[in-house]
Amino acid sequence: MRSSLIILLVSIVLFVAGSGCIGGILQHPDVVYPHIGPLIPGASPILVDYQWRFEKGEESIDLPVNGSVYLAAKRADKNATLYKDLPETEWMQGYYRAFINDPAQEGLYQALAQEFRKIRDREGLDDNRYLELMTVFVQSIPYRTDTDRTLPKFPVETYGDREGDCDDKSLLLAGLLVREGYNVSLLYFGPENHVAVGVPGNDAGYRSTGYIYLETTNLSFIGVPPETLAGGVTLDSMPLVIPVGSGHRIYSATGEVKYIQERYNGSENSLRLLDSELERMRQELEMARHAGRIREYNALVEKYNRRLGEFRSTAAIHDYILLHRFDRIGTYQWLQAHP
Repeated sequence: MRSSLIILLVSIVLFVAGSGCIGGILQHPDVVYPHIGPLIPGASPILVDYQWRFEKGEESIDLPVNGSVYLAAKRADKNATLYKDLPETEWMQGYYRAFINDPAQEGLYQALAQEFRKIRDREGLDDNRYLELMTVFVQSIPYRTDTDRTLPKFPVETYGDREGDCDDKSLLLAGLLVREGYNVSLLYFGPENHVAVGVPGNDAGYRSTGYIYLETTNLSFIGVPPETLAGGVTLDSMPLVIPVGSGHRIYSATGEVKYIQERYNGSENSLRLLDSELERMRQELEMARHAGRIREYNALVEKYNRRLGEFRSTAAIHDYILLHRFDRIGTYQWLQAHP
């Protein structure tokens, strides 16, 4: 993620002389946040289409973006202007909500919601799977950090650009989830320059924040934070929780996700141990073959083949989970059938 640049201004009080008395004083709010406007009249629509894998199939959305809104968002000042020295925890909340909730984007949100609802109704998705549908959609948008641009994008830009980094994609997902009735917060990690999304679940959530962690930069199961970020950065700080919606919908499939992740972690550990053992056994086989110890060699071959079979079956579990992170329910069912 890029770090956000914020302009801090000192309040200016303007005295106007008139009839021998002090005149008007310019009034400012404590903070002026980014906004989209003025709109660019006559701009052509931005043609955008997406395809992404979800559960057992592939979904698609072909939805143009209002060109006037898109171009105005591109040209908008993305800085927050502070007229008062406020703590980051105070102004940062309004800063990110300004990107999510700018009214010029409501047309895009509603049009996207209609497309997602069609998929939901066609597939009979419950609240958990519906949240996964929108999360996987945003995760599937290519991740890209522009080193020349240090500020977040409005969600309409991220959708129209077909790419974004952690805060860009998290703002888009949060905006979608809020409008579909989910209780949503952003998780802002200042020291690591990272932003993720959080929704309440049926446990204490990420580091007991009360929110389940949703990573947006790449495909991952809901509730599984990344081991490392780009550049090997790890999430060591407690996030600032920024509420952006208070809907009633939550995520209640955390038990299945934990089971999947435990199987994945277990398979990784087993593969490391088996790989080391197989390498040692290959060396022993080579020594026995060179020494002409046929009986020992044959016994080692039998043991080696058993361990190789264990390695392959464990690798199959590991790879299935890794390659199906867009299908929580299917992965859970597959693992139940392959204990």
